[in-house]
Amino acid sequence: MKEKITFIGAGPVGCLAAIHFQRAGFEVEIFERRPDIRKSSIAAGRSINLALSLRGIRALNEVGSKIDVLKNAVPMFSRAMHDLKGSVTLSPYGIDQSFFINSISRSELNRELLSLAEEEQIKIHFAHSAIDYDFDSSKLKIETHDGEKLFFQAKHVVCTDGSSSHLRGNLMHKANGYQSLAPLGYAYKELTVASGENSSFRLDKNSLHIWPRGNFMLIALPNKDGSFTCTLFLAEEGSKDSFAFLDSPAKVNAFFETYFPDVMPLIENLAESFFSNPTGKLATVRCNPWYFNDQMLLLGDSAHGIVPFFGQGLNAGFEDCYLLNKMLQENSLKKSLKKSTDLKSLFQSFCDSRKVSTDAIANLALDNFIEMRDKVGQKRFLFEKEVERELMRRYPNDYFSRYYLVTFSHVPYEIAWQVGKKQDELLQEISEEHCDLSKLDFVKIYNQLKDKLESHNQVIRTFIQEN
Repeated sequence: MKEKITFIGAGPVGCLAAIHFQRAGFEVEIFERRPDIRKSSIAAGRSINLALSLRGIRALNEVGSKIDVLKNAVPMFSRAMHDLKGSVTLSPYGIDQSFFINSISRSELNRELLSLAEEEQIKIHFAHSAIDYDFDSSKLKIETHDGEKLFFQAKHVVCTDGSSSHLRGNLMHKANGYQSLAPLGYAYKELTVASGENSSFRLDKNSLHIWPRGNFMLIALPNKDGSFTCTLFLAEEGSKDSFAFLDSPAKVNAFFETYFPDVMPLIENLAESFFSNPTGKLATVRCNPWYFNDQMLLLGDSAHGIVPFFGQGLNAGFEDCYLLNKMLQENSLKKSLKKSTDLKSLFQSFCDSRKVSTDAIANLALDNFIEMRDKVGQKRFLFEKEVERELMRRYPNDYFSRYYLVTFSHVPYEIAWQVGKKQDELLQEISEEHCDLSKLDFVKIYNQLKDKLESHNQVIRTFIQEN
């Protein structure tokens, strides 16, 4: 008889992980609080685009050719920074067009994964919210969309229900652990730039657009149909330049006219969309432990929800799935997952090896928020990026930018975090003395680079070769 595992949450991470366990010989079922998104429309303003990069693509490729990951994606080769005068500056992600990230619809990707999960004979209970779990009896309490309370036997539970996970608190209480939900103090609002004639793009198609304004920003990601999904990141509270302040159509229009004059004409019914779309909040989730015995495991955002400013939230969640599946396959080959104690060992090994990485990407995402809302519009920062691209071009085996390590490699996030801090020191030293690329002494810089980074580079080179 197959061992049964119950998943809470049928989002992209939940579906992907569930497929891995089903293929490893477990009987898998999923409880999902939302209705089936393939049969009902998603509320406006809840469609957040993903910046899918190498870590996420590798994880999706593990489920095989049934999912064409990039068929509806738009490649983004650079950041496009818009200043107050409407001028645009492009900052490429790498030294050539082999370096790009992919703008993709979260809902479309989720739909594909839901269909694949069902093809794998996974039972999905839609409109069923998990509201409690009793560790002593292994009973899962569910509330249906019409308020009915149901109880299910659930010996092993994997929570993939996001940063607001209902059962994380149960686990922390049982395991005497801790959890923190650290609000950023900022919220977000989605808007849309509609496509032009014949589904044409009204902004540069292959860029991630940013309107950095110091304490807040607007971004826009392209969609396959020629539209752009825009997101305004703004303080929740404040007497000025905050969501609390923007409480009337007149204030919203004046705000956009002042700070985003070039994008305002591109958003139809701006004020109407602003008030009809929900306002989402941003926070960082940290907790420990992520598991209790063989009974419960937290995965993805339920364990390590992060703010979205490095585009790594879902990529990190998918990497969870990839690494857990790797351990699952190794244990399955040894035929050591027949007992509950073996599943406990799997959960423990995964959590022990993964937590330091997810703590690092949480820190990187917070740092990148400051970079995107403020620094990308500064001449000194743009010069530092020029220097960095030149270092990557000249010394491809000795300079790996933080962005490269996070987005275009599988190097653990904690290494990118450590290396990035040293790179910042070096680039700041260079930009304090120079502002002209042609006047730089790259032999001197190379020697500085070796002094600061060689010990880390040895680890990076080895990891890249092995992966």
